[in-house]
Amino acid sequence: MTTDPLHCVRTYPPRGARAAILRHLAILGAGLTSWLAVAALAMLPGTIDTAMIPVPKTALPPGIAIIDRRGPIWVVQSDDPGYVRAVYRSGVPVVLPARRKSCLALRNV
Repeated sequence: MTTDPLHCVRTYPPRGARAAILRHLAILGAGLTSWLAVAALAMLPGTIDTAMIPVPKTALPPGIAIIDRRGPIWVVQSDDPGYVRAVYRSGVPVVLPARRKSCLALRNV
């Protein structure tokens, strides 16, 4: 039998704190995985006609029109079905699908 008073002191977070940390990490991981899946699907030729990109550090390839330049995100479009790959090759790290005006399709309203 030990007489050390600190023998029973836990040095790790209590169960509730660990569960909360794991829950937040799981949510963050699921969000990141979903975001990367959308970015990967955007690379398929002909799947998107309008895309959102961060402001590129180099010039965009020819044939790509800039529709909107608000802040650090540009909305681009092209008639070429393989333009997303060309944008990636020009050095843009992320290309995500976008709509021209908003995230809602309000055609029938």
